[in-house]
Amino acid sequence: MSETDIVLCMLFIMVVAADTKKASVWHVLSVETTDYLKGIFATMILFHHITQVTGGSIFLNMGYLGVSGFLFCSGYGLFCSYNAQKDYVYKIIYRKIPEILLISFITIVYSAMYFNFLGGVLLSEFAKILAGNRLLNWYFTEIIVLYILFAVSIKAARDSHKVLAIYNFILTTGMAGILCIMYLFGGVGLHWFISLYAFPFGVLFGVTGDKILKLVSSKKRTFLVGILFLIVFLCINYAKIWRYHILLKLTRILILCLSSVIFCVVICGIFRMYQSRGILSWIGKRSAEMILTQQIALHVFRNNIIYVKNDIMWVLGSLVMQIGLMMVVRPLYNQVRLKFK
Repeated sequence: MSETDIVLCMLFIMVVAADTKKASVWHVLSVETTDYLKGIFATMILFHHITQVTGGSIFLNMGYLGVSGFLFCSGYGLFCSYNAQKDYVYKIIYRKIPEILLISFITIVYSAMYFNFLGGVLLSEFAKILAGNRLLNWYFTEIIVLYILFAVSIKAARDSHKVLAIYNFILTTGMAGILCIMYLFGGVGLHWFISLYAFPFGVLFGVTGDKILKLVSSKKRTFLVGILFLIVFLCINYAKIWRYHILLKLTRILILCLSSVIFCVVICGIFRMYQSRGILSWIGKRSAEMILTQQIALHVFRNNIIYVKNDIMWVLGSLVMQIGLMMVVRPLYNQVRLKFK
């Protein structure tokens, strides 16, 4: 365990412990709890990217879990919005997706300007934007496709919530199959699809949330499911047997997909009755801004002009920069959101 690992673990535990409070009114998964969870997931993803630079190990394999959490919240949130507004499919197509596209375009523009100033942006980078690079995180391409699949599921389901959940699972499986083939031929990375099933699980949770919560309705059951997840997580990410045969690699992919869903069950079991005192909720509400500006935040103090050698100092500087960037771009993105309301 490196010094950076220790610092990141201490920061993560301190923030979650100090910022967590019991919800005043219980709900299966309230907006306040969802914002709180998004804050945790966004922090996991940030620390994962920091660890990739510093060579740490604790958060190295937690990136896909953070993404799984976001996809779960997206699937659950979309279903709840659809359940409240029966014409929500039109809002997805004509408001939600155009909003994401415009925000992504703005991000590409200022990211290209920044990286061009500090060394240039290759034309090939613009051609690979949809696959994800330093100009735009791949997550936003994926979430647009998932939104489209959800809209198709709504039209196919014809007001049946259970059929909607089934169609969404089938369509997501088709998407996962395409991405898996692309992965085997080097077209995309593993991270593109190992978290995918968290999205239809979020939809399913919206449809039958109370029944799923029965799996973790007691502390004993939550503990057992948590231990199961921990065993699966350690085996699948740190055992070396998976590299030796193509069938083992495919098996690992399937278990990774399963672990992302188990992770969501564990999180719901542990945190469904908790909310943020302020910090994690603040991050959660700005999680999109955090992910969109992350490449710049981690680049400011390590580039061809400024280079902070000490990992701890670089981490602290990057965290401050990340918070600053979230505050700077928030008003800009809010103006975009207002246009589509």
